[in-house]
Amino acid sequence: MKTLKWGIAGTGNIAAAFAHDLNLLDEANCSVVGSRSLERAQSFADENNFKKAVGSYEALFGHPEVDIVYVATPHHLHAELTIEALNNGMHVICEKPIAINAKQTKAMVEASKKNNRFLMEALWTRFNPIMEQIFEHVSTGEIGDIRYLFADFAFRSDAPDKSRLFNPELGGGALLDVGIYPVFLAYSILGMPNSVTAKGIRYHTGVDYQSSLIFEYDEAHAVMHSGFASDSKCEAIISGRDGRIDIHPRWHEPRFFTLTNKENGDGKRYEKHPEGKGFTGEIMECHKCIEQGQIASPKWSHQDSINMMTLLDEIRNQIGVTYPGE
Repeated sequence: MKTLKWGIAGTGNIAAAFAHDLNLLDEANCSVVGSRSLERAQSFADENNFKKAVGSYEALFGHPEVDIVYVATPHHLHAELTIEALNNGMHVICEKPIAINAKQTKAMVEASKKNNRFLMEALWTRFNPIMEQIFEHVSTGEIGDIRYLFADFAFRSDAPDKSRLFNPELGGGALLDVGIYPVFLAYSILGMPNSVTAKGIRYHTGVDYQSSLIFEYDEAHAVMHSGFASDSKCEAIISGRDGRIDIHPRWHEPRFFTLTNKENGDGKRYEKHPEGKGFTGEIMECHKCIEQGQIASPKWSHQDSINMMTLLDEIRNQIGVTYPGE
């Protein structure tokens, strides 16, 4: 597979974890890291084996030694930086959520198409080997037609109001940070729902503090919870007429699950660990698609990202959360 020269926009924890996995792959050349602070960029480059650091995103997007950029900034910058990178002829994988609303997502997709450059949302769970195995079991009918799905993801946060978790200027709130995972699972298994019911509690900064959701389908319900108010077990259940899949905590970065049906009685446990910190699957998907001349992944397409953001927009609308400029 052809080697790609990688750039990273942002120097936070998620960027460092992603960089760790880039360094595991012979096909990935850790080239340039960009930040608004050259000092932070240089420190990140030194710690994560990148060849060069630059002190602006503009310098990163115009750098000749970069083929593809991983956008790992706070949510509110995802659309702006992704479109700028695409317009400069670079491929992009953008950390989830791909944007803060569907309108921004559609603009990003248009930039991808206009520039004929690859764009994918970095929803690492989709490319986890255990999750791909779960999708296979569901699609082959081993647990029958799905009738019920449950997924939760919540933890207590005491972060300051100006942090990325609680600041509306940064696209804060539990839904876009962790609630996106239960929504992803319901959408991936059951598709777009007939109706969405959302109940939420807002933090004093205006963002969502916790929310509970029901997606209604013709013959199924998906029930989801997310929040920063308290800890949850972080598990998921996919229940069909002929069996059940239990994805054990923490389900969004699964290492094992149990499939129970008539054939295996008490259930069969499946276990498989991803390489590195869990990002190698999505990285290799980028390489594969770009080598094949694709501008979107068949596993997580442009339309999938638009559909997801449309659902998240509806949830925020029902619980009364808006961001500046919307």
